[in-house]
Amino acid sequence: MDLSADIEGNVQNKLQNPEFALQVDESIDISNKAQLLTFIRFIDGNEIRHQFFCCEEIPLTTRGQDIFDILSAYPEKMNLSWNSRVGICTDGAPSMIGSIKGIVSLVQQQNPNIKRSHCFLHMEVLVSKTIPIELKQVLNQVVEMANYIKNRPLKCRLFEQICVDMDSLHKHLLLHTKVRWL
Repeated sequence: MDLSADIEGNVQNKLQNPEFALQVDESIDISNKAQLLTFIRFIDGNEIRHQFFCCEEIPLTTRGQDIFDILSAYPEKMNLSWNSRVGICTDGAPSMIGSIKGIVSLVQQQNPNIKRSHCFLHMEVLVSKTIPIELKQVLNQVVEMANYIKNRPLKCRLFEQICVDMDSLHKHLLLHTKVRWL
């Protein structure tokens, strides 16, 4: 079975509650093609699920209308209406948040009740660029230590074992990379 078809099937089966939110980001892949990445958040029983939804190539330009067209077509083939979308989360790029031609504005024309939000990771990056020098030095040291561990498989396994021994809730570090568009 095709992996993407399996993901689509799982999402369709779990979307018992018709309301859902989308998290959307446009990115350029290694072959210089623009990709639209979309995650979906919905209620599944008593839990809020956050799941990969789709990755679609953006054929030519990455204007708000181009992204909107893809964002409209994909859920429609799964019989999901605009009225079911209760939220949209994006980064701060003009094609996403432009007041006239941005994807958020175009989505709000279809569903004026939709709530919009700014991706918290992008907000944290913006904040980290303006923090006082003393905090910036601490942040840089923490990032350096985390990346030192994460880039070395043995150290990564040892770190995980220390976390297990300490009954830590989290056992893995994330590799820190810079967000280049902010």
